[in-house]
Amino acid sequence: MPRAKTQRTLKTLRLGVLARDKELMNIEHASIHDAAEILALQKLAYQSEAALWNDYMIPPLTQTLDSLCAQFASHVILKAVIEGEIVGSARAQQQGDTCCIGRLLVHPDRQNLGIGAQLMAALEAEFPA
Repeated sequence: MPRAKTQRTLKTLRLGVLARDKELMNIEHASIHDAAEILALQKLAYQSEAALWNDYMIPPLTQTLDSLCAQFASHVILKAVIEGEIVGSARAQQQGDTCCIGRLLVHPDRQNLGIGAQLMAALEAEFPA
């Protein structure tokens, strides 16, 4: 079972070489109050995949706010925050003995800086073997 959700910061990272101006990034549990911002970021982040497949009806682009809000009951949802802005998010749920990653997204302007890798590491820590 995943650990209890809290509002504490899971990790504080100095992105240093990877990011602009040595910004600090916090990885935290998201709350339902973050849902609209996460959904907007998701729809922005998945535009490149939709363009690649020439399919703008992929699930990350058609997901509704109600659907995302419902996932807070069954998923661990994390957010990566830099200077008060959510720049990434990841969600997963446990199914039997398996941790299933639902979505991993990073703002297009912040991709290839290690944010996605840090979100994955934080998710893995939520589901110890």
